[in-house]
Amino acid sequence: MKKAEQKKRITNAYAEASDNQSLAQKTYPKTDVRYWRERVYKPVTARGGANLESEHFAVQIQYRGPRKTLGLQTANREEAAQKARRMYLDLTAGGWDLLFQRHRPKPSENLDQKETSLCSEKEPITFGQYIELIRSRNLIAARTLDGYVPRLRRIIAEIKGIKANPKRFAAKKGKAWRDQVDAVAMGAITPGDVRQWKRRWIDKAKSNELLRRQYTISVNSTLRQAKGLFGERKILRHLPEIPRPHLFEGVEYEPRVDMKFYGVGIDAPTLLRRAIAELSQKRREECKAFLLAIAIGLRRKEADHLMWQSFDFMAGTVQVQPTEHYALKTRESAATLVLDAEIMELFKGWHAQRTGNFVIESDRPPRDVGYHYYRADRVFNSLVKWLREQGITADKPFHSLRKIFGSLIVERHGIFAASSALRHTSIELTNAYYVDRTVRTTSGLGSVLSGASVEEFPRTNRTSAAG
Repeated sequence: MKKAEQKKRITNAYAEASDNQSLAQKTYPKTDVRYWRERVYKPVTARGGANLESEHFAVQIQYRGPRKTLGLQTANREEAAQKARRMYLDLTAGGWDLLFQRHRPKPSENLDQKETSLCSEKEPITFGQYIELIRSRNLIAARTLDGYVPRLRRIIAEIKGIKANPKRFAAKKGKAWRDQVDAVAMGAITPGDVRQWKRRWIDKAKSNELLRRQYTISVNSTLRQAKGLFGERKILRHLPEIPRPHLFEGVEYEPRVDMKFYGVGIDAPTLLRRAIAELSQKRREECKAFLLAIAIGLRRKEADHLMWQSFDFMAGTVQVQPTEHYALKTRESAATLVLDAEIMELFKGWHAQRTGNFVIESDRPPRDVGYHYYRADRVFNSLVKWLREQGITADKPFHSLRKIFGSLIVERHGIFAASSALRHTSIELTNAYYVDRTVRTTSGLGSVLSGASVEEFPRTNRTSAAG
């Protein structure tokens, strides 16, 4: 075959594949998040003779002529697709100006002058200025930043003795407290101060081992998120002007404590019977939330955004998937879960009486905000109060229901099945929280007491052995 003809066939094959892909992609309208799921991508740039893939997704959008590449500031494909869809909706509603106003906020005036002033020796950088530097340069996703900053502020406030404001997380009433914390100079807190902060927190437990375990977990969690704002690879290498060492330089986590789940003080069957008796009739929204957590292990956010379209009553399954209102926690979170037939019958009855698209009904609409927001917040709070009344004293009673679900799967089917049912990213994560009881090993000495025949070890005649 001639090279020209072979080249032509290859070109035609690529063209045909491209046409088929285009037809497949046009299955969904641009208002559907599934349209954007395959269009977000990670840009590749050439640096130092090598092609480096970006950590964050981007998307190309064309509207009335111009085609622009827009960064999505997230490494999660589902979240990127959701953000691309919102960008397109804003674009069609108000043009490029509205899109850039909502998704690409303009930096404040004289930003270069401000950043230059941050680097001057006469004016030390404050923590508030450091946070704004990270935000203005888009070094990490906005939602991640908003989650880490409160942890950093908590550490700063407790080290500096700034009294906590009960309304410190409120947009307006907490501003004075946040401004006071943000005004602390970065050089005013050292790694030694952070180590003392850790020790003070854990030593509050004194000789109470349960409290010590609880405080250690809390300290490590707070420290891990706050240190996320000082990552060398993602942040500090882009901010050479930041003075070193920073407050977390060389600060280690506390030794990891046992975090395995050993129950909540009440067995699952008893808890289920009480819930059906006390909640299913007059407090059915609480009962729905209870069953979604204990029967299929949904997280609070997943239960809050679950829609009736996810139920397949014929197959007896519930599909956990991203929606226009919610991007899943991880890629592994998407799954088709099997619900017991008896519990499915309850949801079938509630489905017949539904007044909206969401399984858990609430007057509050879904909102895309940078903080923890739940449509059915009143339902969850009411359920948590009821769980406390049943004797569940865990810090997160609703999440304890998911742990009960996980432990039941472990006992019946093993740790690997539980990892799949819980939709964990790895078996190591499941193993860190659950005890695999499917294989029970004993010494066998109980047979000595039960009267069963016991095979004795052969006795050796010392005299004959010596001879």
